[in-house]
Amino acid sequence: MDSLITKLQSAGSGSRELDAEIAMRFGRDYGPVEEWDVPGRTAWVSDECAAHYTTSLDAALALVDEVLPGWSWDLSGGTPSHGVLPYATLNGSNIDPTIQAEHKSPVIALLIALLRALPDGGGDE
Repeated sequence: MDSLITKLQSAGSGSRELDAEIAMRFGRDYGPVEEWDVPGRTAWVSDECAAHYTTSLDAALALVDEVLPGWSWDLSGGTPSHGVLPYATLNGSNIDPTIQAEHKSPVIALLIALLRALPDGGGDE
């Protein structure tokens, strides 16, 4: 099984499947939710209930704040046309390492850095 970091690194963009895997990794709610559009009609919408971690900077930062309280973060837009990808940096206290990751999506770069900052290095579950 590929590690979550590997899946994020190879992702072209965020996805609800990756959101669910992140939610599962951190013990958050995930799984399908069905909602009726209009009472009495048969139409319904099915969606993943996990937060939009891979596409929402707010959701990703909230997760970082919960998992690594007190750590600071920095995002750089990079210059993909010049081969410089956007990157994210997480900094803990003076005894914790600085963790950096890059990805064409700054949000996904932040999530990769978060996983790398974990005691197990974001390894397989």
